[in-house]
Amino acid sequence: MSEKDVAPWPSCPLWHEAADADDAEAVQRQELADVLSGRAQAAVALSGGMGPLIAEQPFSQGIPYAEWNLSDSALIGQLHGMFHAAGADCAVSHTLGCSDAQLDAELAGLAREVNAGAVREARSCGPRFVLGALGQVADERPSGLEDSLCRQATQLADAGVHGLLLVAHDAALAAVLTRAILKVAGLPLVAMVPFAGGAADAKPRRDVPAEPRTPDGMAPAEAFSRLAAAGAFAVGASLDVAGAASFSPALGAAADAAGRGLVVRLRGSGQGANPGEKNVGAGSAAVRVATDSLVRAGSRVLGYAGPDPLGATAAIRAELDQLSGELAFEVL
Repeated sequence: MSEKDVAPWPSCPLWHEAADADDAEAVQRQELADVLSGRAQAAVALSGGMGPLIAEQPFSQGIPYAEWNLSDSALIGQLHGMFHAAGADCAVSHTLGCSDAQLDAELAGLAREVNAGAVREARSCGPRFVLGALGQVADERPSGLEDSLCRQATQLADAGVHGLLLVAHDAALAAVLTRAILKVAGLPLVAMVPFAGGAADAKPRRDVPAEPRTPDGMAPAEAFSRLAAAGAFAVGASLDVAGAASFSPALGAAADAAGRGLVVRLRGSGQGANPGEKNVGAGSAAVRVATDSLVRAGSRVLGYAGPDPLGATAAIRAELDQLSGELAFEVL
């Protein structure tokens, strides 16, 4: 559907009104595409990672996270509702690591049901958008990963997501997976890779890069250029809260040079950088400082994955609300 096929809402010129109910999903996909690309001057808060919240449930130890989408899907829906109440406009489905090649043997044959259940629960709290998460968990790369992620992307699209959030451990693999997935799923896709480097208040050291780099050694400009060339609709960075203030200018400039919107998922200290490091949650003040620096650098889609995800999501929403008047963008 093109923009000329729909009429703008008089009260909210950013968005479009569907001609009938059948067009509603297409309109939401277009709205999400506008936000991700930066065409719409609006900011979106993503729901946070569910791992810490699931780990708090009684008798959760030893149960694969994917199994909750089948055995206790109501809990997944309740957690999405909690993120929505904390200020998340976009629900990220609980489907990372849920392709048939990544699921445990007893669940591999139920991949479609696992993904469909997760998307149904993500939609249940009434978020504006739903992103379907897929990709690597840490640096694992099972046999047939590319084909299985393509199958998962199709399952997520069939279940009703408005876009895809692809996570990969390095930029080179992210580009390969992006090309493959876009051949089977015609949805806005965010390609996200982790970045690490020195903390904002760290003294310069020879062994710490001057700007963040991916695990395969790429600076933001090179990584985002590759992802854009592969067809990613928006480029994404998973970034330690402690380094966000110092690295946001480089990330923002690289996304702008690549002609793509910048999506950021903050993480707790140590998470996703060096395996074995203690993962420490970030306080609300630190999350708000990181959000401020990233929004000023051009990012308009932010989330958090780490300890206390609900508190961090609320902090992101509060900072977006405060910045909206100063920087003249809409908050959803």
